[in-house]
This record gives sequence, C-alpha cells and structure tokens, in this order.
Amino acid sequence: MTYTEAVRDGMYRPLGQGDVDVAAIAQRLTQQGYDGWYVLEQDTILTEEPRGEGPVRDVHASAEHLRKVIGGV
Repeated sequence: MTYTEAVRDGMYRPLGQGDVDVAAIAQRLTQQGYDGWYVLEQDTILTEEPRGEGPVRDVHASAEHLRKVIGGV
C-alpha cells in the first residue's frame, strides 16, 4: 500500500479515535511547563466534493477531544 492509499483509506484518525495516547502526551507537556499552542493537522484525500460536513467533521472531533484532554490536565 502506498502512503497516498493509506491516507485515503483513513490512516489518520481524529484525535481520540486512533492509537495515540493524546491525553498522556498533553499531560507530560503540561508537567514539563509547556503552555503554548497545540497545532492539529487532519490529513485526508478527497476524491470528490464532500457532502455535508465532509472532513470538517473529523477536525471538529479532534479539536473537541483535545479541549477535553487539556481541560483535564
């Protein structure tokens, strides 16, 4: 499988829906005194015009998950 195929098939999941322990990362950053920005990137490949929210739905899900995680740190 190529990288492009993997991205198209959903390799990048919204935060909280994949294997990365975002809460542990945010907690560790906070413990080390980090109080800067968190930058999200939600990669996807569109093969046609999105219907409804399209990939924006995943961006909102990731941002909401990060808000909950940071609020709980």
